[in-house]
Amino acid sequence: MMRIRSSSRILLLAALVGASGCGVQTPRASQLFILAPLAATGNAARSASAAAAPALVVGPINLPAYTERTAILSLRQQSELVPSAAARWAEPLDKNFTRVVVENLSLLLGSEQVTTLGGNAAPGSLQVVIDVTEFVASEDGQASLTAYWQILGNDGHPVIAGRKTRYQETAADRGTAALVAAMSRTLAALSRDVAQALAGVGAN
Repeated sequence: MMRIRSSSRILLLAALVGASGCGVQTPRASQLFILAPLAATGNAARSASAAAAPALVVGPINLPAYTERTAILSLRQQSELVPSAAARWAEPLDKNFTRVVVENLSLLLGSEQVTTLGGNAAPGSLQVVIDVTEFVASEDGQASLTAYWQILGNDGHPVIAGRKTRYQETAADRGTAALVAAMSRTLAALSRDVAQALAGVGAN
């Protein structure tokens, strides 16, 4: 009689464990994303020849504090930022942003003398400084980038060119990959404007 009771208890315990396991949700695997440079899209026209392009230092580039999160954010109702449950930036966004700007400008200017702040800059290099005030994609599929950029002369002065610009790109769909691609296109548009201004400086 005792053996029957023990067996019943074991079966009951197994059933309870199985039932509790059914209620546990497995966390979604993270999806990792990066911004893509122009070279990855194959859609880049050079703004200047390598001979005319000035040596260049890129940085500092300042992004809004909300971009320091690893979760990819989407804008809702103009003022609410919603973090994705699974989509993440594969690296700190400020580093990704800076690297893409360097790659874009190097390609657009046809120059290998483009480096980040603190790198091995050529003597007499110009400097590009960028303050980003908005960099986000909205839930309705609009990617936005607003930035004030300046081109500084030798030794960090004087200001040769600079202005505040805003870019918007529509994503192909509402998926995260499409939203990140649209964000990359806004960065490409910013890079083209800076490259155009730099090409004018190099021609003088």
